[in-house]
Amino acid sequence: MRPNLLYVGQYTRSGKAEGILVFERDTETGRLTLLHAIAERDPSFLAFDPSRRFLLAVNELRLAQGEGNGTVASFAVDQETGNLSFLSRQSTEGGEPCHVTTDPSGSTVLVANHEDGSVAVFPLNADGRIGPHSALVRHEGSGPAPSQKGPHAHFVTFDPTEQRVLVADKGIDKVMLYRLDVAAGKLIPDEPPFFRLHPGAAPRHIAFHPNGRFAYVNGEADLTVTAFAYDAEGGLFEEIHWLSSLPRRAAVHGADPGAPERPLPVRLESRPRLDCHVCHRPGNRTAGAHRPRTDAGADATKLRDRRLGHVPVRRESEQRHHRPLPHRRGDRTARPDRRRDARRGAGLPAARMSPGVTCCRLGIQGRSPTMLSRSALPASAGSGRSVVCAPQATRGMR
Repeated sequence: MRPNLLYVGQYTRSGKAEGILVFERDTETGRLTLLHAIAERDPSFLAFDPSRRFLLAVNELRLAQGEGNGTVASFAVDQETGNLSFLSRQSTEGGEPCHVTTDPSGSTVLVANHEDGSVAVFPLNADGRIGPHSALVRHEGSGPAPSQKGPHAHFVTFDPTEQRVLVADKGIDKVMLYRLDVAAGKLIPDEPPFFRLHPGAAPRHIAFHPNGRFAYVNGEADLTVTAFAYDAEGGLFEEIHWLSSLPRRAAVHGADPGAPERPLPVRLESRPRLDCHVCHRPGNRTAGAHRPRTDAGADATKLRDRRLGHVPVRRESEQRHHRPLPHRRGDRTARPDRRRDARRGAGLPAARMSPGVTCCRLGIQGRSPTMLSRSALPASAGSGRSVVCAPQATRGMR
């Protein structure tokens, strides 16, 4: 695949976005130039297969709004131009599909349906076409928060051993555990079949420590990050502790009372330098970071009981999925380095994003922008106009 390509998913329901955008990124300045715009309806999350020859996108349609079941689509990636060619589409058999991934072999697609709390499994053929679903697992239960009247699967991933499938379900305060039978295309409940978070947490995303022995789960409803010790052999997750993901003042006095909606921690990533990054949706309008530590004499990694810093973001940003924020070496704050950005020609704040943008994916591993400028998306679609983003390292991320 051509280096330095960025694939962006968006909500199109506002009528102000086209679908999937493909940008080329200048590695020296971080400048983005739009190459292609592919019309798709609400492609809210994107994922590559392991070969990076195919791109998968969920179309987040809503049953409650009369839009029907969501769908998952596959595209062939032109290795020279980065353009996408449509290959196939299948119903996810549920509403609001919001996350998609493949198994390590690239032969199976897994999709989390948020609206009805289900996980769908599909075969992915060698030509990149998705077959009809081979399994559909529906979760059951509820939680104490107003948003937890039923199950809401939101994230599906594999553990570091690639033997277990983890599904974060916001509605039931559980992360469900499965084994994937690739030959049969089935999900088999693991033993134990789940681990719990504290009531009302609403687990949304999961990130593993680089050593594979610890996991971090962010809670959407109560704005927390919970650290777990992970026993891969037994499939056991033992809670260490949990912390607020808000700035200190907000954690004490609550979110901005003038905000139009509740702040949500929507993305969690654990980096090789051991920063744990969490971002929020409108309300608090910040993105922040904690740093894990290994306590002396204890075989457990805890999040430090202090925030490394927060960055203000645009009120209208979705912030569904993006790369962690840039850090200055030795600096304990999570904020854009404006002096560095100025030297690279980045005249726009790094933590700025267009309305409707929900997901950014790099074509290859390397250095990535943190967020896209409002001026870039979606107004520049088809114009060939260049925009600027602050670049950063993305070692080991996918």
